[in-house]
Amino acid sequence: MTVTNLVEFRRNLSVFLEKASQGAEVIGVDWEGGDVVVMSGEAYRGLLETVRLTRIPGMKEKLLDGMQTPIEECDDFAW
Repeated sequence: MTVTNLVEFRRNLSVFLEKASQGAEVIGVDWEGGDVVVMSGEAYRGLLETVRLTRIPGMKEKLLDGMQTPIEECDDFAW
């Protein structure tokens, strides 16, 4: 994560937004009103989905187990 202040963020707005929109960077902006985070919409939606899934009882453990399962042991799934 890149952290900057409001003056630098304004000065380089297009550069920061390009980095964030490509998903390459999360930008933290500190200013007198507090701090904010700028990230791509895709990264934000992914974060929300992760939070939603980990709130389902038992899902976190299932996801962690699945991540440790070798691909050869996985079943093919046709959508």
